[in-house]
Amino acid sequence: MRSSDLVLDRMGRTLVHQYVNQNDYTNLKQLLERLEDPEVAVDMADHFGERPMHLAVRAITPEGAAGNYLPVIQLLCDFCAKLEETNQEGETPLLIAAGMYR
Repeated sequence: MRSSDLVLDRMGRTLVHQYVNQNDYTNLKQLLERLEDPEVAVDMADHFGERPMHLAVRAITPEGAAGNYLPVIQLLCDFCAKLEETNQEGETPLLIAAGMYR
């Protein structure tokens, strides 16, 4: 399966986005391992320029209230997610994470 075959919802999100939103490490890992081009899938932007890594980083709070997203973030990194990609607001995942701890 190719990344271009992933179903998009009305916001332009793929299954990768959805599994990240759900903190579903198991299904995300299985999906990425089945794709011919997982490095493309981990960096596909939705209609707002949000990539899966943006969503995963936003889910983390300084208090850890959103659950443990670190395995999902590590998995995205393992599949070469780019940390310098910006969304429509000009934010990178690293900028979002740094802003949480001000």
